[in-house]
Amino acid sequence: MMNDPFFWFKRNTLCIPGVKGQHLLMHISDTHISAIDEESTPEEKAECDKQEALWADFKEKFARGKLPFSQGNDEPYGEPQQISTVEAFEKQMALAEELKPEVLLLSGDNLDHMHPTGARYLRKKLAQYSGKYLCVPGNHEEASC
Repeated sequence: MMNDPFFWFKRNTLCIPGVKGQHLLMHISDTHISAIDEESTPEEKAECDKQEALWADFKEKFARGKLPFSQGNDEPYGEPQQISTVEAFEKQMALAEELKPEVLLLSGDNLDHMHPTGARYLRKKLAQYSGKYLCVPGNHEEASC
């Protein structure tokens, strides 16, 4: 996974007074997952398709510096990044399993919009994760994780 061109790694070292030793944390944010499953209604499927397309467009514009707040951004955007939000999240969770951080932090906008399918998907994936995690809801979801 570490050599997967999907990923763009930023390693940060934080020195926190009173904390001894080195600790590995992994942070995932703004995944905006749009998931469907066999229980999804036609309306949920249509909304997920719509949100997936909007998010794909936003990701490209952000990475290419075409948004006012993304100018000067050096985030890569190519074929490896042009995958669904579910595929991206699956890769991120596989990397977490590989790295085995002390804590996996999922901070906000884990789901793109609140609907039963997305909540089921996120709960299932987090239940399958073998490590400790902290999931903080953002403005796109309710306290579902």
